[in-house]
Amino acid sequence: MTPEKTNPRTPSSSRASSGTASFWSALRERSALGFALLATIVTVISGIVGLLFIFRPDLKPAPPPPTRSAKLIQVGLDPEATFANYRARLTTSQPGDYTRAKLAQRGVIVSVRTTIVGYEGETLPLNWQLVDDTNLDEVGETYSLLITPQANSDTANIDLWLPFPREHTGSFVVVVELLLKRETGSIVLDREETRPFPGLGDA
Repeated sequence: MTPEKTNPRTPSSSRASSGTASFWSALRERSALGFALLATIVTVISGIVGLLFIFRPDLKPAPPPPTRSAKLIQVGLDPEATFANYRARLTTSQPGDYTRAKLAQRGVIVSVRTTIVGYEGETLPLNWQLVDDTNLDEVGETYSLLITPQANSDTANIDLWLPFPREHTGSFVVVVELLLKRETGSIVLDREETRPFPGLGDA
Protein backbone atom coordinates (compact mmCIF):
# COMPACT_ATOMS: atom_id res chain seq x y z
CA MET A 1 0.00 0.00 0.00
CA THR A 2 1.45 3.34 -1.09
CA PRO A 3 1.33 5.89 1.61
CA GLU A 4 -0.83 8.90 0.71
CA LYS A 5 1.14 12.14 0.22
CA THR A 6 -0.12 15.20 1.95
CA ASN A 7 0.74 18.87 1.15
CA PRO A 8 2.94 20.41 3.80
CA ARG A 9 1.32 23.32 5.67
CA THR A 10 2.95 26.70 5.98
CA PRO A 11 4.00 27.27 9.54
CA SER A 12 2.07 30.01 11.36
CA SER A 13 5.31 31.87 12.10
CA SER A 14 6.05 32.19 8.36
CA ARG A 15 2.57 33.56 7.71
CA ALA A 16 3.05 36.09 10.49
CA SER A 17 6.40 37.21 9.06
CA SER A 18 4.86 37.61 5.62
CA GLY A 19 1.99 39.65 7.04
CA THR A 20 4.35 41.91 8.99
CA ALA A 21 6.46 42.58 5.89
CA SER A 22 3.36 43.48 3.91
CA PHE A 23 2.23 45.85 6.66
CA TRP A 24 5.56 47.76 6.77
CA SER A 25 5.73 47.86 3.00
CA ALA A 26 2.27 49.39 2.83
CA LEU A 27 3.19 51.84 5.59
CA ARG A 28 6.29 52.95 3.71
CA GLU A 29 4.29 53.49 0.56
CA ARG A 30 1.71 55.55 2.43
CA SER A 31 4.48 57.58 4.10
CA ALA A 32 6.11 58.28 0.75
CA LEU A 33 2.76 59.42 -0.64
CA GLY A 34 2.19 61.56 2.44
CA PHE A 35 5.57 63.28 2.14
CA ALA A 36 5.03 63.89 -1.56
CA LEU A 37 1.62 65.41 -0.86
CA LEU A 38 3.03 67.58 1.91
CA ALA A 39 5.81 68.85 -0.34
CA THR A 40 3.24 69.71 -3.01
CA ILE A 41 1.12 71.61 -0.49
CA VAL A 42 4.14 73.57 0.77
CA THR A 43 5.11 74.48 -2.80
CA VAL A 44 1.58 75.67 -3.59
CA ILE A 45 1.39 77.73 -0.37
CA SER A 46 4.80 79.30 -1.08
CA GLY A 47 3.64 80.26 -4.56
CA ILE A 48 0.43 81.81 -3.20
CA VAL A 49 2.37 83.78 -0.56
CA GLY A 50 4.83 85.00 -3.23
CA LEU A 51 1.97 86.21 -5.44
CA LEU A 52 0.33 87.86 -2.44
CA PHE A 53 3.51 89.86 -1.70
CA ILE A 54 3.68 90.92 -5.36
CA PHE A 55 0.14 92.30 -5.43
CA ARG A 56 0.18 93.47 -1.78
CA PRO A 57 3.79 94.53 -1.02
CA ASP A 58 2.56 96.27 2.15
CA LEU A 59 1.97 92.81 3.66
CA LYS A 60 5.58 91.70 3.13
CA PRO A 61 7.53 91.50 6.41
CA ALA A 62 9.99 94.34 6.92
CA PRO A 63 13.67 93.42 6.40
CA PRO A 64 15.88 93.36 9.47
CA PRO A 65 17.29 96.78 10.43
CA PRO A 66 20.73 97.54 8.94
CA THR A 67 23.80 97.35 11.13
CA ARG A 68 24.61 100.83 12.41
CA SER A 69 27.45 102.08 14.55
CA ALA A 70 29.39 105.27 15.17
CA LYS A 71 32.69 105.50 17.01
CA LEU A 72 34.83 108.44 18.13
CA ILE A 73 38.47 107.89 19.01
CA GLN A 74 40.79 110.65 20.21
CA VAL A 75 44.08 110.36 18.34
CA GLY A 76 45.75 113.62 19.34
CA LEU A 77 45.70 116.52 21.80
CA ASP A 78 47.72 119.76 21.61
CA PRO A 79 46.73 122.11 24.48
CA GLU A 80 49.45 124.64 23.58
CA ALA A 81 48.55 125.34 19.98
CA THR A 82 47.90 128.63 18.23
CA PHE A 83 45.24 129.32 15.66
CA ALA A 84 48.00 129.49 13.06
CA ASN A 85 49.01 125.92 14.02
CA TYR A 86 45.40 124.83 13.50
CA ARG A 87 45.16 126.56 10.11
CA ALA A 88 48.35 124.84 9.00
CA ARG A 89 46.73 121.44 9.55
CA LEU A 90 43.72 122.23 7.35
CA THR A 91 45.18 121.27 3.99
CA THR A 92 41.78 121.66 2.28
CA SER A 93 40.94 125.07 3.77
CA GLN A 94 40.99 128.28 1.78
CA PRO A 95 43.46 130.96 2.83
CA GLY A 96 41.75 133.45 5.12
CA ASP A 97 42.31 137.08 5.94
CA TYR A 98 43.33 136.79 9.59
CA THR A 99 45.06 139.34 11.76
CA ARG A 100 48.32 138.59 13.52
CA ALA A 101 46.49 138.64 16.84
CA LYS A 102 44.02 136.03 15.59
CA LEU A 103 46.75 133.77 14.24
CA ALA A 104 48.64 134.05 17.54
CA GLN A 105 45.54 133.19 19.63
CA ARG A 106 46.19 130.35 22.06
CA GLY A 107 43.91 127.35 22.18
CA VAL A 108 43.70 123.58 22.00
CA ILE A 109 43.60 121.20 19.03
CA VAL A 110 41.83 117.87 19.49
CA SER A 111 42.29 115.27 16.75
CA VAL A 112 39.60 112.62 16.47
CA ARG A 113 38.92 109.69 14.17
CA THR A 114 35.30 108.95 13.28
CA THR A 115 34.26 105.47 12.10
CA ILE A 116 30.64 105.45 10.95
CA VAL A 117 28.71 102.45 9.60
CA GLY A 118 25.16 102.43 8.26
CA TYR A 119 24.58 106.20 8.02
CA GLU A 120 25.52 106.80 4.39
CA GLY A 121 24.10 110.11 3.15
CA GLU A 122 22.80 111.17 6.57
CA THR A 123 23.99 114.40 8.18
CA LEU A 124 25.47 113.87 11.66
CA PRO A 125 26.45 116.85 13.83
CA LEU A 126 29.83 116.70 15.58
CA ASN A 127 29.92 119.00 18.62
CA TRP A 128 32.84 119.89 20.87
CA GLN A 129 32.98 122.00 24.03
CA LEU A 130 35.56 123.18 26.55
CA VAL A 131 34.61 122.10 30.08
CA ASP A 132 36.04 123.12 33.45
CA ASP A 133 37.41 119.91 34.92
CA THR A 134 36.87 121.14 38.49
CA ASN A 135 33.15 121.94 38.45
CA LEU A 136 32.18 120.52 35.00
CA ASP A 137 30.87 123.93 33.87
CA GLU A 138 30.86 124.60 30.14
CA VAL A 139 33.35 127.29 29.18
CA GLY A 140 32.71 129.43 26.15
CA GLU A 141 30.54 128.37 23.24
CA THR A 142 29.81 124.98 21.72
CA TYR A 143 31.38 124.42 18.31
CA SER A 144 29.84 122.20 15.66
CA LEU A 145 30.36 120.82 12.18
CA LEU A 146 28.27 118.49 10.04
CA ILE A 147 29.51 115.10 8.85
CA THR A 148 27.88 113.31 5.90
CA PRO A 149 29.29 109.79 5.35
CA GLN A 150 29.84 109.08 1.66
CA ALA A 151 29.78 105.28 2.00
CA ASN A 152 28.10 102.66 4.15
CA SER A 153 31.35 102.41 6.13
CA ASP A 154 33.24 105.68 6.33
CA THR A 155 36.28 106.80 8.35
CA ALA A 156 37.66 110.32 8.70
CA ASN A 157 40.35 112.11 10.72
CA ILE A 158 39.28 115.55 11.92
CA ASP A 159 41.15 118.32 13.75
CA LEU A 160 39.01 120.42 16.11
CA TRP A 161 39.99 123.85 17.44
CA LEU A 162 38.94 125.60 20.64
CA PRO A 163 40.29 128.99 21.80
CA PHE A 164 41.18 129.48 25.45
CA PRO A 165 39.16 132.14 27.25
CA ARG A 166 41.71 134.35 29.03
CA GLU A 167 39.54 134.89 32.08
CA HIS A 168 39.50 131.20 32.95
CA THR A 169 42.31 129.35 34.67
CA GLY A 170 42.50 125.89 36.16
CA SER A 171 42.13 122.48 34.58
CA PHE A 172 40.06 121.78 31.47
CA VAL A 173 38.86 118.93 29.27
CA VAL A 174 37.31 118.92 25.82
CA VAL A 175 34.12 116.91 25.34
CA VAL A 176 33.34 115.73 21.80
CA GLU A 177 29.97 114.24 20.84
CA LEU A 178 28.74 112.66 17.61
CA LEU A 179 24.98 113.14 17.31
CA LEU A 180 22.02 111.84 15.34
CA LYS A 181 19.22 114.37 14.98
CA ARG A 182 15.60 113.27 15.17
CA GLU A 183 12.32 115.18 15.42
CA THR A 184 12.12 114.32 19.11
CA GLY A 185 15.67 115.55 19.78
CA SER A 186 19.29 114.55 19.37
CA ILE A 187 20.72 111.11 20.15
CA VAL A 188 24.34 110.84 21.27
CA LEU A 189 25.93 108.15 19.10
CA ASP A 190 29.31 108.38 20.82
CA ARG A 191 31.18 110.65 23.23
CA GLU A 192 34.86 111.24 23.82
CA GLU A 193 36.57 113.25 26.57
CA THR A 194 40.19 114.36 26.58
CA ARG A 195 42.57 114.12 29.51
CA PRO A 196 42.69 117.22 31.76
CA PHE A 197 45.12 120.01 30.78
CA PRO A 198 45.94 123.42 32.29
CA GLY A 199 44.47 126.71 31.10
CA LEU A 200 46.34 129.85 30.10
CA GLY A 201 46.86 131.10 33.65
CA ASP A 202 48.48 127.82 34.74
CA ALA A 203 50.52 127.05 31.63
